[in-house]
Amino acid sequence: STKCCKAGGKSGYQCFAKNENWAECLETCEPGVHEGEKEGTYDASGQFVPAKWSCDKLGTRGAPDPCSAPGDDCRQTKCC
Repeated sequence: STKCCKAGGKSGYQCFAKNENWAECLETCEPGVHEGEKEGTYDASGQFVPAKWSCDKLGTRGAPDPCSAPGDDCRQTKCC
């Protein structure tokens, strides 16, 4: 419920809404069903219908990770 994300990722994390009850810190978000979605409902024929993400931005994007990612050159950041 803070609507803010810690520093991380190459471009920083943004708090994206799935729905009114859930949001998550992600680098990017595409509206619609996300791969591996386990939340949802069942239609009249008993078929599972996965929940869709709205991807509404909440709060401001966090800073990029100040350290180098695994396999990246760390001469400038001096941290991994």
